[in-house]
Amino acid sequence: MQKITWMLFFISITTLSQDLVLTGIMDGPLEGGTPKIIQLYAKEEIPDLSLYGLGSTTNGNGKSSMEFVLSGSAVAGQYLYVSREQAGFEAFFGFSPDFIDSVAIINGDDAIELFYQPTEDAIPAVYDTYGDIHTDGTGEPWEYTNGWAHRTITDLQEVSVFDSNQWVFSGKNELVGATTNATAKTPFPIEDIERTLTIATNLLKENSFTLSPNPTKNGLVHISISNKKEPMTVTIYNSIGKNLGTQKTVGDTIDLAYLTKGVYLLKFETNNKTMLRKIVKN
Repeated sequence: MQKITWMLFFISITTLSQDLVLTGIMDGPLEGGTPKIIQLYAKEEIPDLSLYGLGSTTNGNGKSSMEFVLSGSAVAGQYLYVSREQAGFEAFFGFSPDFIDSVAIINGDDAIELFYQPTEDAIPAVYDTYGDIHTDGTGEPWEYTNGWAHRTITDLQEVSVFDSNQWVFSGKNELVGATTNATAKTPFPIEDIERTLTIATNLLKENSFTLSPNPTKNGLVHISISNKKEPMTVTIYNSIGKNLGTQKTVGDTIDLAYLTKGVYLLKFETNNKTMLRKIVKN
């Protein structure tokens, strides 16, 4: 009976959309290899994060166990950061991690597993994976020694095995010599945009701000916004959060013709107000 119950539970979670996914791993350049981080993304509101936990494997030893249980809650679109310690994380990124635990004592060849446990007596199920728990990552395409990996896809619909095509990689030793993320040759793509949204006190209303056409082919995009009286500063980010520069609006138009095909995130700022919009360049 227990085997049947477990099989039914496993089948059920593989058909459900994932509310929480792994989106980033980093082995930092500061003393002691700090900051070491695991980044998670909440696709939907999660009232109880204690249903989820993390485990890490060392040098491909194949161990699969939930070592750390999350706590609290998360809102849709929120990024969560688990760090080995606090001081190095704050020094490198300029803000505090959400969780501190030894599960993040990882080297650039270690794999990570995200677990889901709906009840205390249920067997934790592997919900998401970075790397291969049976393989030492040294020399593998997913190695992140003194570097990072960042997921480009977060809209996963079912429990997934590791797929390197869903990730981008800084490359080994790309963080060497950096004292902060801003001074890194290839910075970890921290989602400053989403954090700006959560702390901003004066956001423009959703229904008062539109971009058209979207998708755009020639790159000329019209802005429709109520009470627009002055130019807006537009910061452009690519799909992994890299800042591609800023420009001012000209009248009610921005020019994205120089961008290659892809999905971009635009941050508009005026009068201490901020609004984000995704746009597709065909």
